[in-house]
Amino acid sequence: LQKHLICFGMLRVLSYASLPFSYIFVNFLPFTANQITFMWGVLGLVGIFFIALGGYWNFLTGILIFQFSLLIDHIDGSVARARKKSTIGGLYLDFFWHYIHRALLMFALGVGLFIMTKNALYFYLGIWCSFLFLFDNITKLKVYETMLAFNRFDLLKKKENLDTTSEYLRAKGFKKIKIYIGELMRPNQPFSLIF
Repeated sequence: LQKHLICFGMLRVLSYASLPFSYIFVNFLPFTANQITFMWGVLGLVGIFFIALGGYWNFLTGILIFQFSLLIDHIDGSVARARKKSTIGGLYLDFFWHYIHRALLMFALGVGLFIMTKNALYFYLGIWCSFLFLFDNITKLKVYETMLAFNRFDLLKKKENLDTTSEYLRAKGFKKIKIYIGELMRPNQPFSLIF
């Protein structure tokens, strides 16, 4: 029960909500995991496009489509594991869509708010946030490139250091709050503060 509450507290609710859909995809639909990844990636772009149009109903439509794409995001991994067809290419495609969505989502929010309010500050903030997300992703890639250049594969194997849920369970006091707030702010999390 504690693990389930932690997952809910860490905004991992879609992992559980996706289980019935995963069952349907694994047992009744012929899609590969990579095809499902591509589907949720394109669907997320559609949601982002609606957000960029501005206006209450476009924002709401875009947010719902984007949230639904996040639900489908949880299905691709389940299908890959159930069919024992997990690939590095599939993981790369998954990361690719997340990185693209994070940057474009911030840009779309800025454009949509600019259209609604005619305040150019939102437009510039959208561009700036989009740039920062792209820069964040580039710096992550450089860390891995550096580890590979120095043949430090042992550092790459320490996955637990990258696992926020494990870190959250070990953390105490303010550090636990800091991790939780960070999770609330991630744009690719369902029900994040951004939405």
